[in-house]
Amino acid sequence: MTINFKIKAIEISQTIDFRGIFEKMKKEFSVAWTDPLMLALNAHNMEYLIITRYGVIALTNATPALEKRVLSFLKPFLKKPFASRTNYDEVEIIIDSSQPMKVNFDNIMLPSSQGKSMLIIGMILAQSVGLESYEKRVDPLLNHLSKEISKFENITAFLQTRGFTKNIIKIMRLEQELVSNLEIFDKPELAWNDADLDLLYTRYVEHLEIADRAKILSEKFKLLQNNIKTAFDMVNAQRANLLEFAIVALFILDILLFFFKE
Repeated sequence: MTINFKIKAIEISQTIDFRGIFEKMKKEFSVAWTDPLMLALNAHNMEYLIITRYGVIALTNATPALEKRVLSFLKPFLKKPFASRTNYDEVEIIIDSSQPMKVNFDNIMLPSSQGKSMLIIGMILAQSVGLESYEKRVDPLLNHLSKEISKFENITAFLQTRGFTKNIIKIMRLEQELVSNLEIFDKPELAWNDADLDLLYTRYVEHLEIADRAKILSEKFKLLQNNIKTAFDMVNAQRANLLEFAIVALFILDILLFFFKE
């Protein structure tokens, strides 16, 4: 006999009041794990809720009714919630005691339905959704910054740096946010202590290309930093040229005034 259900990860907010949720929900549900927070909503039905600090949740045995109930409960704890929850992903879980663990293209086979396996899968899926959010936010910043830098070819454009400065502020905030949410790349402690869970973690992380995507994201941030440095160098060089021009112009004007006085 096989059991089929889905695990769904959804980005619901930029940040979540993690402590507030923990204090509230630990009184009503069994805490299966603390970091990331995993709550057993109904362990018999394999309904678990995984909450990350970076605004993504994961639901096991996710149904529209369960999703609606959970989102309603979490609403007071969301900081900067998203009006539309279009950034999500899901995976089908197949429980079959006669089959070994296997990560397939569109499903994951498990020999048992232990909660720790649900946590590993839900956490990795949440990491993938979180990474996708950063990927979507970094690419437009790269494009906008490139356009701002190209404007500096015009000798007068460097004086109008408002748009350029706004993009730099957005980049700094995004990078700070990513640094504060480094758990998005973390391997859960329980995977270190269990060979089967470690294998599940390794194979699913490879399947979703978490490490490669994280490396690409890091390279994009480095590119942003290099572009910012280049832009500042261009601005400073242009301003230095303008200052030299102003000094020469004032010198010539001083000479002309001297002759006119004579």
